[in-house]
Amino acid sequence: MTGTLHITSGDIAGGSLAKSGVPGEVFVWHDILYDGPRNPGWPNADTLAARARFLEQATAGGLDREHILGTLRSQYRKLTDAEGYDTVIDHMLQRTRQNGGGFLELFCRLDVSARK
Repeated sequence: MTGTLHITSGDIAGGSLAKSGVPGEVFVWHDILYDGPRNPGWPNADTLAARARFLEQATAGGLDREHILGTLRSQYRKLTDAEGYDTVIDHMLQRTRQNGGGFLELFCRLDVSARK
């Protein structure tokens, strides 16, 4: 992979970013990292399962746990593969800082572990 990866949160923001004509791939993140379980060393299988349970409960069953778990696994694989892009732009950074830093913490951890 080469080029630019734009990471944003929410389908509306992702759709707007894609329609804007910015060069590169738009990747929409679907996890509210400022709330719910986050454990040291995540994303591991236990924490992903706990987050899927949390999100299913937070949506009162509106989102199915297995669907959530599949989405989470796919997202984390994509982040792990982000090192293959020339540029990664985090459009969530400001919101991340305001909401507890979950995404920034995760992204930095994956970046460091990918380089080992």
